Amino acid sequence: MGFGLLKSAGIKTGILTGEVTPIVEHRAKKLKLDYLYQGCSPEGKLEAARTICAQENISLAQVAYIGDDINDLPLLKEAGLKACPNNAQESLKSLPHIVVLTKNGGEGAVREWVNLILHPQL
Repeated sequence: MGFGLLKSAGIKTGILTGEVTPIVEHRAKKLKLDYLYQGCSPEGKLEAARTICAQENISLAQVAYIGDDINDLPLLKEAGLKACPNNAQESLKSLPHIVVLTKNGGEGAVREWVNLILHPQL
């Protein structure tokens, strides 16, 4: 439901992942995401985000990104809004200006992040 709330607010959504699985592709279609990049290296995630930004005519400073492991570091360092789940790899939690969520990955972290994006005063 979180991605649907973002889309309803006019915010483009996507998944950038190092994995290549039909499960992720099915999930992206089910959620009607605007973008899906699979098989991304850590630098590949950043390049994919730059491509999306160019297509949307925005900067990385306008991107909200959530990541949970070191392969997310290059993009997390550049994203304007950044978060990680509570159970993320420890080195992510020390990034400047990162929001460490109270929820773990797979247990509501994305929805918590969506709520903070849409209602930052909460």
